[in-house]
Order: sequence, then C-alpha cells, then structure tokens
Amino acid sequence: MRAYAAAGRTVLFATHYLEEADENSDRVIVIARNRIEAVQRAQVQGWL
Repeated sequence: MRAYAAAGRTVLFATHYLEEADENSDRVIVIARNRIEAVQRAQVQGWL
C-alpha cells in the first residue's frame, strides 16, 4: 500500500480505526450513514 502511494498512485483504504487511517493516509474521509461527514488532511493534531 505504501509503495503504491509513494509511486504517486491513489490508494483507497477502508478501516474502522481512525488512528490507523491517520497513520497511513494523506487525507482521511469519514463516511457515516452513507454520507461524507468529515474530510481532513491526515496527521492534523486534535482532529480525531
């Protein structure tokens, strides 16, 4: 996954653990009840 991202490719990563998403992503999108609830650059302190 990281190799693809390092090569400039888009990677879709689905998880229930926001900390894991934050560690492995440039941007995190939270979807709840089939709607986008939040969009944030990853690793922004205090957003989780």
